[in-house]
Amino acid sequence: MVAGHQDRSRPDTPDTITQTRAYLNDVEHLLPLRPPPTAFYQEMLARHPDRLNPSPLWYGAQTLLG
Repeated sequence: MVAGHQDRSRPDTPDTITQTRAYLNDVEHLLPLRPPPTAFYQEMLARHPDRLNPSPLWYGAQTLLG
């Protein structure tokens, strides 16, 4: 598998899938709690500080929780 949106300096390894799965699991855990968009965004950044391009996270938080 080759990630389409990633830091090009990082290799395509199975760990990429593990990291993405953890990210999506955190989203699934937090969304039912219905935090304000800012709190959701900040919590996800705290849990995944090395994710590339946090803008889609912010837009998603506003759409899903705003």
